[in-house]
Amino acid sequence: MKRMNRISIAAGLAMPLLLASCASTSSPSESVSAEPTPAASAAPNPTPTTENTISSPEPAPGSATPAPSVERPGSPPGPDTFSDKDLEQKPEAPKDNPGSVISWQIAKHPDFTRLVVTFSGDNGKALGYTTKSVKEAFEMGRGEEIKGDFGKILIDLNISHTDYPTSEKELEAYNDIPKQGKIEGVWVYFDGFYEGNTHLVINTTTPRQYRVFTLDNPARVVMDIDHPITAATNTK
Repeated sequence: MKRMNRISIAAGLAMPLLLASCASTSSPSESVSAEPTPAASAAPNPTPTTENTISSPEPAPGSATPAPSVERPGSPPGPDTFSDKDLEQKPEAPKDNPGSVISWQIAKHPDFTRLVVTFSGDNGKALGYTTKSVKEAFEMGRGEEIKGDFGKILIDLNISHTDYPTSEKELEAYNDIPKQGKIEGVWVYFDGFYEGNTHLVINTTTPRQYRVFTLDNPARVVMDIDHPITAATNTK
């Protein structure tokens, strides 16, 4: 399928969705958002602290030795352990339709930076995903290289079983998704939709551990990217 043009980042558009849809151990004082804020049921989480929000759509770990896994009690739904291993999760409800991608946001929390990719459907279990640490990342379809702002520490995030916009509202939301954005050491590139897959590339200043999980109402894929200091000091 042909991919569509995306328009530039609209700062501060959807901080409410990010906080409502995936409340974490803190409320962001710094975050990036690219959606017109639909209200979503929040996952229960501890009280947040302050941070900034940023709106956006626009690797393989390097020489540093990966830090041990970090466990955080009271985390939102999903794995409690951060890891640098590649992940693969097939759809738990493959017959359901999670809809088309309508936005993505990143926000900085005290212990991690959170990336949320939101879809027009309700069932997050209909989504599958893979992550892979790579030294080079390429656009779907055209095959052009994606070059991050912070060098070659890249993580490919591919979300499967996604759909092409089927309504005027979905198409408008898709076309409004920004292409790229960054927030304090994490740069995200939105490669868009192609043949059932939604592709993003995450670029970081240093090798990071992360975790990925899905949420419902609306359907979302959430990726928490560990902060370097946390990975070095808060291990057990």
